[in-house]
Amino acid sequence: MKCWGTAAAVITGKACALYVLLMSLSGRITEITGYEYFQYPSFAFCALVAILFVLAVPLLAGGPARRIFALLSLLLCSLWCLLLLWQFWIEKSGSDAAAVLGVAIGVCGRLATLFINIQWNFHFSLKRATDVAWYTSGAVLSSVALFLFSNLMSAHAALTLMLFAAMASAVINFGFVGIQKNAELLDEAIKSQSLSRNDVIKESVPRTRVLYFGARVLYGAALGFTLCLSTLAPAGASESPLLIVVALLTTLLLLGGVLTLGRESRSSLYFVVVTPIFSICFIIVSFFDNSPLGLVSLGALMAEIVWSTQNLFQLPLYLKMTAIRPSTFAYYEYAAQIIPFYIAVAAFSYPTSVAIPFELIPLLVVSATSILVFFSAGALIRHILNYQPTASADEPIVSDMNEKKKLSAYFQQLTARECDVLALLANGYSGPYIAKTLYLANGTVKTHIRHIYDKLRVSSQDELIELVSRTIDKSVIK
Repeated sequence: MKCWGTAAAVITGKACALYVLLMSLSGRITEITGYEYFQYPSFAFCALVAILFVLAVPLLAGGPARRIFALLSLLLCSLWCLLLLWQFWIEKSGSDAAAVLGVAIGVCGRLATLFINIQWNFHFSLKRATDVAWYTSGAVLSSVALFLFSNLMSAHAALTLMLFAAMASAVINFGFVGIQKNAELLDEAIKSQSLSRNDVIKESVPRTRVLYFGARVLYGAALGFTLCLSTLAPAGASESPLLIVVALLTTLLLLGGVLTLGRESRSSLYFVVVTPIFSICFIIVSFFDNSPLGLVSLGALMAEIVWSTQNLFQLPLYLKMTAIRPSTFAYYEYAAQIIPFYIAVAAFSYPTSVAIPFELIPLLVVSATSILVFFSAGALIRHILNYQPTASADEPIVSDMNEKKKLSAYFQQLTARECDVLALLANGYSGPYIAKTLYLANGTVKTHIRHIYDKLRVSSQDELIELVSRTIDKSVIK
């Protein structure tokens, strides 16, 4: 049974952070403030800061460093909110001071968005693989609902909602790492994830890291290119208030289904698949003009919705498969996509950097968005089919090395390698996941699984999990 209070805080915190990011990618911040939020100097500066941040990641492994980082993020978010309020209510556009203020707002806003989102990815990476689908669906749908709702508001109200969401996300994150009780629970989760890395064979790690982080580098660069092109689109999206209301109500209905019916592992997998599909449909219905070209300016937003869904969902398992320290994995993972994104935007948005015929821009944006969306959706489905643990093992049965060693005593008919495979099978992991972590061919793993089933006289992974669980329980009683 999940703790509703903690779950609500996690979903709310990430939803608010992702909502602010969606406001930035869609150009909505520029609309409600009247200032151009998309400025290439701010992206170049943020790229430099992000690179320096990667160099400092090893310093963030300890609890005190995480608390300082959370506090700095909260202060930076507060500064950004104050600058936005100053610009919106006092400073007039056109002056030299206003130009400097605009760049400062862009830098502070992007860095605040970066640091808050990267810390929420850290929290998601420490969730159990069988739970994270539920958290992901709730957070993504909530952010989409906030985005749709803000488009029904006036500029003043939309700005207030966005600033409130940014501050709420920063405050909740600080509460997770700053309050003593929460910090202790966080340390326990890190320790638990650290122990689980022992299942991964070192030979399998380099290839997994190259593919995983390489995909994030390519995505960041492609998203940056797509965002630059979308700002050059011939026309913005045309919204229909009535359709937005319908889409918003449907989103809330789906969100209610996720929160109430999607808590079980099997149903949560269904919801995490339909979440990006329905979210994209809601966006298209709400902002579809007389032609698809009206959606070109929202290409980066739609790509980010699908990518964020699969990315958050994959974090706990790839934390194990890449064998990186749990205290720093999420920082490297987010940096791998955000640095290429900043660099791509800074490069392609430079006035003389790209010479693309105006009439080709919509086609390029639609093509790039489609590639990113289908790649992300495919990665999501592939992850569920190949790597997601079975719902029968919500709690790890073989949780430490001692229990793993005892398996050879419980089941003496198994070889040492079959005991390694058995330990992962008993924890609900699939054949492809076992092949990747133990650095074995898929065919070899299938052979080991077949031999294990024959020797232990079981016919399915569910029966195997039940058998191992009973055996370990009996040994504990004795």
